[in-house]
Amino acid sequence: MDLPQPLKKHLVFGAGQIGGFLAGCLSAQGFEVALVARPALAVRYALSMHCSDLNNNHARIDGLRCVSSEENTGATAEVFDVVWLTVKCVSVDAALEPMRSFIGEHTLILCCQNGLGADQQVRAAFPNNIVLRVMVPFNVVDLNAQETGAESTVEPQGLRWHRASEGILGVERHPAVIECVAQLNSGLMPVVCVQDMEATLWAKLQLNLANPVNALVDLPIKAMLENREHRKLLAAAQEELLAVTRALDLDLPKLTSLPARWIPIMLRTPSWFFTRMAQKMLAIDPQARVSMWWDIQQGRLTEIEYLNGAVVRQAQALGLDCPVNKKLVDQIHRLEKGEATGFSRQ
Repeated sequence: MDLPQPLKKHLVFGAGQIGGFLAGCLSAQGFEVALVARPALAVRYALSMHCSDLNNNHARIDGLRCVSSEENTGATAEVFDVVWLTVKCVSVDAALEPMRSFIGEHTLILCCQNGLGADQQVRAAFPNNIVLRVMVPFNVVDLNAQETGAESTVEPQGLRWHRASEGILGVERHPAVIECVAQLNSGLMPVVCVQDMEATLWAKLQLNLANPVNALVDLPIKAMLENREHRKLLAAAQEELLAVTRALDLDLPKLTSLPARWIPIMLRTPSWFFTRMAQKMLAIDPQARVSMWWDIQQGRLTEIEYLNGAVVRQAQALGLDCPVNKKLVDQIHRLEKGEATGFSRQ
C-alpha cells in the first residue's frame, strides 16, 4: 500500500496520563493533534495543558481539540494520518469500533499498550492498515491531582502532565514513521525507532513486573524500591521472565543503566548499597505510582493478564515453572474482587 506522507494529522485515542502527555508533545513539535477523551477531561484539554519532565523541560499548549466518534460520521467524517491508541490493554476491544470512523485507507495505527498481545486485536480489526507497536517506558503523573488529592476539582482547570521517570519512547521501525519520529523526538519526550520490537517489549515487560508488586504493597514506586523485601520479590519475578526469554532465544536490549540480566542482582543487594548504586533507577518522582495501583484504587480491571499473565502463559508453553508470577497474578485478581491481600493489606 502507499505510505501516507507527511504524517501531520494525529489523533490520540485515550487521553489519560500517557495519551495526554503524548498529545502535548506532538502539539509542541508542530503536529496537528486531536484527542478522544472523556467529557470531563475534554473540557480541561480545551482550556490549556502544561507538560513537564524531571529534567526541567516544559511545554505549554493553549488548548487542544477533542473529537467524538458519535459525531464523526457520514461523508464528512474526519480521518487522520496517525491514530495513537493509548487506552489500556483491557479497553482495546471496546475501542476498536469507535476508532473506525477516524481511520482511512492510509491511516497508521500505533499501539501504545503495556505487556504483550493487545496489538493482535487491532491487526485483526484493521487488516489493511499498517499497525505498529510502541514501547512507553516512562511514568506520567497528573500534578493537579497530586496537589488536590482528586482527579478533578469543582472548577475546571487546565491539565498538567509530568513525565516522572526516565526513558525513551520506542516506535516499531517502519519506513512510514522514520521522519515523523525524528520530528517528534525532543528533550521533553525522547523518541527513537526500534528494530527488534519483540525483544524490546519483553525488556519493557521485565520492568512492568513491578506493577503488581507496587499495587500490592500500596506504596509509591520510589518507596517500594527502597524496601529490600519488596525488591527481592520483584527480582524473583524478573528471573522467571529472563528464563522464558532465554528459552525463546531473545536478546533483550538495555532499557535502563543496567543490562536486563543484572537488574535482579542489583535489586537483591542491601539497601545501603542499592540506594548508592541504583540512583538512576530511583530517579523518579517520590509520589509516582504505577497505573495498576490507580486501577485498583478506582475499582477497575487491571492489565495483569497482559503483564505477569503473559509471562506465565509463555512459561507454561515452554514447560517452565513460574510460581512467583502466577502468585502475583492470583493476588491482583483478588484485589480486583475487593478481597484483602498484599503486604500491607493482610
